[in-house]
Amino acid sequence: MPKLAMFVDVTKCVGCRACTVACKQWNKLPMDKTHFTGSYQNLPDLTPTTYRLVTFKEEPFGGSVSWHLLSHSCFHCNDAPCVKACPVPGAMTQSADKGYVAVDRKKCIGCKYCVTACPWGIPKYESKSEVVAKCTFCAERVENNLTTACAKSCPTGAIAFGDRDGLLAAAKKRVEASKKIFPKAQIYGPGAYGGKGTNVFYLLKEEPSFYGLPPEPVASAALGLWKDVLRPLTGWGIGATVIGALIHYLAKGPADYEEKGEGHGRS
Repeated sequence: MPKLAMFVDVTKCVGCRACTVACKQWNKLPMDKTHFTGSYQNLPDLTPTTYRLVTFKEEPFGGSVSWHLLSHSCFHCNDAPCVKACPVPGAMTQSADKGYVAVDRKKCIGCKYCVTACPWGIPKYESKSEVVAKCTFCAERVENNLTTACAKSCPTGAIAFGDRDGLLAAAKKRVEASKKIFPKAQIYGPGAYGGKGTNVFYLLKEEPSFYGLPPEPVASAALGLWKDVLRPLTGWGIGATVIGALIHYLAKGPADYEEKGEGHGRS
C-alpha cells in the first residue's frame, strides 16, 4: 500500500480557497475567467488550469445561508482506472512507493480515455494543447520530502498530508467525534474499488451524493472493453492485417484489376 496520502476534513474547511491559490502558484497555472452565477463558488468544475477547486453547496438556514464546502481534486486512486485506460506507455503513471498518479503531458496524445475511465471525471482535456491535465500531488515537492502546496497553505488544517496509514487512523477517530454534531459523517475514498481505495480521502458531513460524489465509485464499463479486448489487439493488429493479406494472396492470387475493367488500357 502506498505510503503517502492526503486527508481532507470538510468540517474544518472555511472556504478561503488558499489551497486553490497555492496550487496555481506552485504549478504556475493561469487564473480562469469567471462570472457570477448566483453562488460563491467561482468555477462550476475543475478545469485544465484549475487542479483544485473548493465547491460550495448553499442551503437556506434560519434566514441565512448554510455553506457545505469541499476542497476537491484528484483522488490518486490505488489501481487507478485512468492509468489502466491510457494506451501510451508512460503517459499516465502511478508512483509505486508514493501512490500519486501523474500525467506526462509530453507523452499524452489527447485520446481522453482517462477522462472516460475516471468515475469523478477528474482529468480535463485542454483543447489548445490537446492533452489532459489534473492534480499532480505536487510530485516535485513530495519527491523532495516536502508537503503538498495545498496542505501547506491550509490555515485550518482541513487538508492533512503524510503517512497514509497514520492519516487513515486519524480520520477514523475524527469521524467518530464528528458524528456527535453531524450524524451522517463518514469517510469517503478508502473503501472505493472493492477496498483498494484512494490516496486522497475525505471526512464528509453528509452522504457523498449530497456533494455530487458517486456513493460507490466504479470505473467506466468501457474500461473493461478497452483493457481486456481492444488494447491487446493493438499489439498484434498490424501483424494480423499483414497475415490476413498474405492468406488472401495465397488463396486468391494477386488482384487482377484488368479483368474487372479497372486496369490501364481498358475503355
